[in-house]
Amino acid sequence: MKKTKILLFAFMLLNLVMAPLVFAAPPPTEVLEFKEKSPLHVIGQVEEDVLLIDETEERGYSSQIRTMQLRIDKIIKKPPNLGRKSGESLNIVYSYVPSWVPMEGGAKMDIVVGDQIEIWLELGDKGWEPSYGGETVNHVKYIEPRKEPIPEPIHKRVKRNIEGNLELVIFGGLVFILLLMVVLQKFFRKN
Repeated sequence: MKKTKILLFAFMLLNLVMAPLVFAAPPPTEVLEFKEKSPLHVIGQVEEDVLLIDETEERGYSSQIRTMQLRIDKIIKKPPNLGRKSGESLNIVYSYVPSWVPMEGGAKMDIVVGDQIEIWLELGDKGWEPSYGGETVNHVKYIEPRKEPIPEPIHKRVKRNIEGNLELVIFGGLVFILLLMVVLQKFFRKN
């Protein structure tokens, strides 16, 4: 009885400690603040998307720094010293994590050539970049089908499909075992 109480207390304590570590999407007011503070706000079409740096080894999960070339269709807000106008291109640097990598928190950047996006930007170390990652990118036109720059490994796809269809896998396993039992029963009855 005493061990049960200790385990229950340890479990409750662990939940209290782990609760603040959960990453959720940022509050809409915070995203709105980032958008309002962004010096550059444009709508445009992605003309090119290329790899700059592969950060997979440093981060321990699939991740890349990429650059997209955006043809500006409309400038909503810009700093006075930006010498760009509609019809011209702008290079934007962003961090890419594939959709198949499980992560909590804000929206991921989901960009492919042909997308038309509305984006809020700030000047970073490598040039113009989204003010708050995927939270400051809205798709006006979303190209389908999409091709991930880092394809999902087969073993991860199989695992995801099994986890997504667990009831079907269990049912199939039970049917297989029943059929195997029927075959073995007939085999042993003959002998």
